[in-house]
Amino acid sequence: YTAEEIEKMVSQIAIGAIKYQDLKNNTASGYVFDLDDFAKFEGKTGPYIQYAIARINSILRKAGEAGISEGPVRLTNKEERDLALKIAQLNAVVMRAHTEKEPSIVSDYVYGLAQVFSGFYNVSPIMSAETPEIAASRLRLARMVRDILKLLLGLLGIEAPEVMLKK
Repeated sequence: YTAEEIEKMVSQIAIGAIKYQDLKNNTASGYVFDLDDFAKFEGKTGPYIQYAIARINSILRKAGEAGISEGPVRLTNKEERDLALKIAQLNAVVMRAHTEKEPSIVSDYVYGLAQVFSGFYNVSPIMSAETPEIAASRLRLARMVRDILKLLLGLLGIEAPEVMLKK
């Protein structure tokens, strides 16, 4: 990466960490400032969500290089079903956050979606799926999750880097 690319990624991650940490708190409850929580790559943090997006971007790139294209969604296991159900909650979450004027509702959903995706991906391989149809279905689910995560982080004013730095 060039120095400019690295600087952009670092900025996106740092600003995302701060914004997410602030917006994940319900506006009606107390606020606890804990600097150590801001930059973790696990748990309910901005970098965790950004990493999920970068991970899916990598999956999409590798699938494209392998000639795997998206297809209709076919649910073949519990994790795929759980992910589809989580995706289906999107409209209700956004409407509720708008009605209640509460960004923490969006941040909770984004974190939950990233967690459910992680569970899905751990047991539902895309590149080595049982059939090309299952691979195509799982690829579509992955792209949908990536698009939703990017959309909702955007609503929270947080950018998502295309890739994440290893160090």
